[in-house]
Amino acid sequence: GDNLSVALGILNDPLGDPTYDGNNGKALTSQVKFDAEKFSASAALNWGKEAGNSFVAAGSRNEYVGLLDVILALKGHDNLEAWVNYDFRFQNDLTNGGDADVSTKIHAIAAAARLGVTDKTGIAGRFEYVRVDTDNAPGTTAGLSTGNSYTLTGTFDHALTENLTAKAEVRWDRTDPASLISAAGNANKTDQVVAMAQLLYEF
Repeated sequence: GDNLSVALGILNDPLGDPTYDGNNGKALTSQVKFDAEKFSASAALNWGKEAGNSFVAAGSRNEYVGLLDVILALKGHDNLEAWVNYDFRFQNDLTNGGDADVSTKIHAIAAAARLGVTDKTGIAGRFEYVRVDTDNAPGTTAGLSTGNSYTLTGTFDHALTENLTAKAEVRWDRTDPASLISAAGNANKTDQVVAMAQLLYEF
């Protein structure tokens, strides 16, 4: 049957960064999840001070960071699987004076689906988008910068035997501003296409 769950707790670091010892700062973690026969939905939020901050000068106060994660998924369908995931990260870098000198917001969304054409063959698609907004002078437009990246992937899979599966995949990437690596080794490409094939054997 349907199930609703709620969780609430305390973390040492809102992003779970293992680089730092987080005993000096605490963060709130929470989740609400609804699970039904044909779909599920969940929303989780972490918020608090980062345990360590390598981007702010020594003596500065740690930055407050929040991470929202929302997932919607279809399930229980014979030959169709699909999900959508949205993440929102926000933070303020706090200086000695307590003013927010840098404000960063990151929006990310991913959506994917796989359709089983036959018992042995399937096709799938996945879309991903990330937007990064950085404001080096909150309250003005002087220090505002934005970065966008897009990925679109198509996959074909076919079970050759009970344990062996062949997969072929094509992926298109785009960034704005240009930041993909060119053949010359420079980060100045806007678009790229990658194709690959593989055999997977399950023991």
